[in-house]
Amino acid sequence: KLIALRQHVSRVELARMIGLTKTTLGNIVAELVENGLVNELNAKNSNGNTNLGRRPIELRISDKSPCICGILIRRDQCTGIVADLTGQILFRISSVIPTSVSSDSLITLILDLITDLQRCCNRKLIAIGVASMGPVDVTAQKIVNPPNFYGIQDVSISAIIKNKTGLPSYLIHDADAGALAEYLYGHSSDIRNFIYLHIRNGIGAGYILQGQLYRGDLGQCGEIGHTSINYSGPLCECGNNGCL
Repeated sequence: KLIALRQHVSRVELARMIGLTKTTLGNIVAELVENGLVNELNAKNSNGNTNLGRRPIELRISDKSPCICGILIRRDQCTGIVADLTGQILFRISSVIPTSVSSDSLITLILDLITDLQRCCNRKLIAIGVASMGPVDVTAQKIVNPPNFYGIQDVSISAIIKNKTGLPSYLIHDADAGALAEYLYGHSSDIRNFIYLHIRNGIGAGYILQGQLYRGDLGQCGEIGHTSINYSGPLCECGNNGCL
């Protein structure tokens, strides 16, 4: 994880950050290199002066390492990507979701996207992550009943994708995905407590508390769009009046 997020990092730095001995860390890195996950960068002096001594050899994720597939489900569009372990997007494909979509046709559309992405990538895929508008049940790994989504509900999407592709599959709320990505790769990587607001067709939020993604007891704590701010307001598709 540290090599993927920091790109160029030495064994000495890794040992210090993780708290392992140099020998133990060296054995682990040797295994990562042997398995094609990590590459060593050539040691060079930044100014060419050999009197300054040898710089530590830096490590990075290998260009031949496995990749991951990501799927984003919106009301009008489904987007698929292939990314390497550093989060760098290598391929991206989008498909319009027709208004006549059903649970079965949505799954077919997603599986077709995954198949097309696999054809584009000549590297091994090791997992599939699905980010979807809510509400989602992250415990049961299913899309529950998103408002204005053509009646689609109770889709056990992770199990279906895993069964069809043979790859591990994981579902996350799109706002939670945004918060997690911001914490790992964005400007908030050094901030341990923040709220990520996701505003599009609806309003959602992702929470990073004490450096961890917080989902609440039911995994739906970020559905702030369906908080009533006017009890005499218009009826929302969720059944409440005057939602934010």
